[in-house]
Amino acid sequence: PDEVELFRYLANFLDRNPRRIKRIMNIYAISREIMSSQPSVPKMQQPDKAALIKFVMLNEQWPYRMSWILQLLEDCQQAILGTPQDMFDQDQYRRYLGMTGSGCGRP
Repeated sequence: PDEVELFRYLANFLDRNPRRIKRIMNIYAISREIMSSQPSVPKMQQPDKAALIKFVMLNEQWPYRMSWILQLLEDCQQAILGTPQDMFDQDQYRRYLGMTGSGCGRP
């Protein structure tokens, strides 16, 4: 019920292509079911559903722009936290230092 109201409100931001609107509705329904069926994820709350609806709409309406935004977010995250490869390399380096008995870069 609340989802229908949210879709009605957000319909102002969609183009009027009926196929695209139906595709968005179907993608949302499948995504909601997948997220709800995950045992490690708590049952979806209404704010989560609203975010999912908005995310699906943005991805369907503007896929290239959303791809760019997601890439930008990932780049920022990697700049702040480092990549998984960086973490692996640091761990390997620490183990190497432990095996050779050298510390702080000294032989």
